[in-house]
Amino acid sequence: MSAQRSFRFLWIGQTLANLGDVFYVIAIISAVYAVTGSAK
Repeated sequence: MSAQRSFRFLWIGQTLANLGDVFYVIAIISAVYAVTGSAK
């Protein structure tokens, strides 16, 4: 496997992991807001 292909897989994996983290945080904030009515 070439270094360029490996780097591409690493980049794609990191991007997907970062997107997952963003959606996780949004879900937590949404759940807290739904329960409490406040985002503070």
